Amino acid sequence: MIAFAAHYSNDAKHLITYNSQFAAGNHSCALARIGGTVMNGTNVKKMRYDILLIAVLLFISAVSVGLLMLTRTAGERVVVEHNGTQIASYLLSVDGEYVLNGGTNVLVIEGGEAYLRYADCPDKVCVNTGRIKYEGQTIVCLPNKIAITVRGTDGGVDIVQ
Repeated sequence: MIAFAAHYSNDAKHLITYNSQFAAGNHSCALARIGGTVMNGTNVKKMRYDILLIAVLLFISAVSVGLLMLTRTAGERVVVEHNGTQIASYLLSVDGEYVLNGGTNVLVIEGGEAYLRYADCPDKVCVNTGRIKYEGQTIVCLPNKIAITVRGTDGGVDIVQ
């Protein structure tokens, strides 16, 4: 019962040491040393529960994201704010090109989607954000203090009584 064997795994680059009971499949009283960590049957069982917990959390996250993607609704209009004050509102159903903030940004609405075609800011994060069309989506240009948000029919205000 005290016979030990050593196996060097080229793939994992770890030295795995285990006794004959572990090799025979009796994990409850066997010890294994993997990469310098001693693992007994209880630790292996805990590790299985950890993996199961991670798998369940990943599954719940994937289902949540899927439900959010399926239940999102297309907006009716985009609201443009400069420094926190609403300066314009445009329907997504009407195609057009709009100069914002004295020419620092150019907003384009095409096919029910809005995007920034031009911005004079140095990083162009707002231009690279891409097209928005779902309620709650936002394009923000921090250097120019512009925020473009897609809103629904009621203006996005919910009251619960």
